[in-house]
Amino acid sequence: MSYERRGNITEQTRRERERKNHEREIVDAAEKLFCEKGFDATSMDEIAKAAQFTKRTLYQYFENKEDLYYAATLLSFQMLHRYVNDAVRQSGSGMDRLRQGGDGYYQFYRDHPGKLRLIGELGQIKKRFGGSGERLAAILAIDNGLFQSMKTTIDEGIADGSIRADVDSLQTTFSIIFLLTGFFNQMAATGNTFLNHFSLDAGAFCSQTLTLLFSSLTPTHKV
Repeated sequence: MSYERRGNITEQTRRERERKNHEREIVDAAEKLFCEKGFDATSMDEIAKAAQFTKRTLYQYFENKEDLYYAATLLSFQMLHRYVNDAVRQSGSGMDRLRQGGDGYYQFYRDHPGKLRLIGELGQIKKRFGGSGERLAAILAIDNGLFQSMKTTIDEGIADGSIRADVDSLQTTFSIIFLLTGFFNQMAATGNTFLNHFSLDAGAFCSQTLTLLFSSLTPTHKV
């Protein structure tokens, strides 16, 4: 390989690395603002200022604000996926693993309520603006992976007797995800006000809620 050829490859690699770094800096700035203020209250001008780029530069990397939202939300979905996966141990019954997944979701809410609010806006953003492309596809793939993992866990719980045999695993998965998502999104949005008003401890309140949810799936003789 000639020196000129090696030089061209090195330059291309440097530019690719620089582009990826700039893209990540923009996404990090956008994610922080979206988490703090929400999608509608955040402007591209603010994101550009926070990332220390011109707005024109932002549009060289992202088609519009929705595209940038999907990029930021993908990072939050990836983190949520890690939290849930890290919490679920392979040993134990199906119900054990289902509860562990719930604990992972809770820990994600505790550590990153802003990211959970960001995820919570996804449905409305898709409805208002639509969307396609690799970033949204990656988000939906993670979401589907979490869904399939939960359904498999419920099927295994039914098989090992730790979850009631009279429940439909598909419908139950939809219900649990809807309830968990709704509960923790609401906690992320207004939870502190609610907890302070009634002098409730966040950990105890969330733990009790998860216990009520999962106990409804436990066979009567297992309670």
